[in-house]
Amino acid sequence: VGGTTATGTAAGLGLDGDAIKAGLHGYNGVLVGCAFSQFLAISAPAASVATVAGAAATAPLVAVLKPLCGQVPQYTLAFNVAT
Repeated sequence: VGGTTATGTAAGLGLDGDAIKAGLHGYNGVLVGCAFSQFLAISAPAASVATVAGAAATAPLVAVLKPLCGQVPQYTLAFNVAT
């Protein structure tokens, strides 16, 4: 759910197509889904809603953080910020 949401959000926002194809946006969404499913154990529906919201937030974060990090890859920084 997280990977699909983050990838769909990135595509919907018209972000870098090469980064989307490489899975750079979806990976952070997957991490959000893993974290929320384990540590936000209120209920499955609540974790699902939080996963969708958090994963959608990582796509624009990746785009904002990339130029700020310069030559240093940002990898999972968007996940860290979103969670």
